[in-house]
Amino acid sequence: MLDEEAGIIFLLVRANGKDQVDAVVDLLEDVDASMGVGGVAISEYAVAFLFDADEIGLTATLETFRDHYGGYFGDLSEAGHSKWVTGAACPLGVFVFHRTSEDETGTLEDHLAPMVESAWPDRYASARGFIDDNRQPGDEVSRSDARRLKAIVTSAGQFDHPGSPLSTMIARAGIPEEQFAASSMSRTLVAFLQGVPWRVDPP
Repeated sequence: MLDEEAGIIFLLVRANGKDQVDAVVDLLEDVDASMGVGGVAISEYAVAFLFDADEIGLTATLETFRDHYGGYFGDLSEAGHSKWVTGAACPLGVFVFHRTSEDETGTLEDHLAPMVESAWPDRYASARGFIDDNRQPGDEVSRSDARRLKAIVTSAGQFDHPGSPLSTMIARAGIPEEQFAASSMSRTLVAFLQGVPWRVDPP
């Protein structure tokens, strides 16, 4: 994604979970090595890590992040949820999807599902009934509540995007944009991503 007005390129990378540290570090090393090479007009970059708290919770997720990435970035003791730190080689931020301040477990789907239910209440109720009435204990969809919610959200979105994956359902072309505006999680995430402490202000 490109924000031409701000002069910022957003590169989204799916890291496939909390434990894929080596692949992420390899990518960051490549970015470092390419800065200023071959006419690349990138003056600086920032890294935002987005994780699900899952069942281990927000606090444990942050501890795991500090343990996994401290060897590359250095001291990450100040890293926290929805917070940027600047002591590393680049601005670094962490955002952890969790249910509430009282319940620090959970995933992105805990916020997406209510948005989809609000957008399409009848579709959502029917999709939830289909999934819950037909899933078996050994099915992948029964392995976790997050998987169950992914299946419900994807099923509810098939009317507008038949055959498409969850990533399409939650894009702007999927869930109506007003649902993002109404979601406190979405507003918090946007504020976090817009709050990068650049060393050089974008033009």
